[in-house]
Amino acid sequence: MRQQHPVPPAGAQQHQQDHVTTLSNNLWHFNSSASNGLPSLNARKLEANIERAARNPHFGVLITGETGTGKTLAAHHIHERSTRANRPFKELNCAAVPENLFEAELFGSRKGAFTGADRDQPGLFEDADGGTLFLDEIGEVPLSMQNKLLKAIDEKKVKRLGTNNYIECDIRIIAATSLDLEAMVAARTFREDLYCRLSVLRIETVPLRERREDIPALLDLFLRDAARLNDRERPFQIETGAVHLLLEFDFPGNIRRLRNMVYELTSYVTSDAPIRTEDVCRYLANFNAKEIAEKTKPGEGEILVPVDICIIRNGETLKQWEARVRKCGIEAARRNTGRLESTATRLGIAPSTLKQNLRAASRTMMCVE
Repeated sequence: MRQQHPVPPAGAQQHQQDHVTTLSNNLWHFNSSASNGLPSLNARKLEANIERAARNPHFGVLITGETGTGKTLAAHHIHERSTRANRPFKELNCAAVPENLFEAELFGSRKGAFTGADRDQPGLFEDADGGTLFLDEIGEVPLSMQNKLLKAIDEKKVKRLGTNNYIECDIRIIAATSLDLEAMVAARTFREDLYCRLSVLRIETVPLRERREDIPALLDLFLRDAARLNDRERPFQIETGAVHLLLEFDFPGNIRRLRNMVYELTSYVTSDAPIRTEDVCRYLANFNAKEIAEKTKPGEGEILVPVDICIIRNGETLKQWEARVRKCGIEAARRNTGRLESTATRLGIAPSTLKQNLRAASRTMMCVE
């Protein structure tokens, strides 16, 4: 299924063409000499913002963006390029911590402070002393905990649960979220003073659909990475037609989706065979089918058919495709109604005609071109 999206600007299209070279055997080759890093304006802007944040290691950083756009990777780069690089980098996914354990996770606890605390335990503020603490999904921090977090950031010291002694901690906080924190501040579900403290420097990671010219470079990177993980001497190859399909896909899930897609497609490759255009087409169709199944609830009397019928397969004639569409439609209707007679009634044909259609479609699909 072809997805609709805005046409990239002329400059973006030129960048895409710079990195797509068709070889005589229809395999795609990435022209790495045409690139110095990721080519898009958005990628260069992100790189500049990472450098700016790295140069200012005492300011809080808030990274915003959709899931899969590289917020965690940006946080790592900021730390690694800063003067704190030789000190610890600790991270916490705030969405994964139960509300009653937040304080112990961040500030630590003394033995016996709560059920299960069988020893003294430092928190992440202590563990990250001198370095960086990355708080992912910061919007999930409970409101009851936000004031304590703000106090610890402002005063640069924490008190373990069960003690009265403060421990000084020199850390840099980098926070990330896919939520709209400004809207949460307006709704009073996120403290404004904490938001201001975290967002001294702001960085936005842009979705992949808005930086399509980066797809060839990322694709080349993931193909090489997949080869390395599989102990292959040479990178995996992919057909040029498959690359052009990917350049038009909107990639919900963004860079993470592209990476996982490459890893999955390479898992089916044997010997030196390339990833074929029809493999990518089928993957995208199946992905769209799952999306549609999750979002679409057929109304009364409606029948949901497989999205795979939107694809004319490699080597498939128009007649064969039409037969497959007919067969898929009949089978979907039969699953929906449960009986052959009911299916025929639903489709407005006689049961005998329905049987003839099924037999004819099966013979056509089996015909050798």
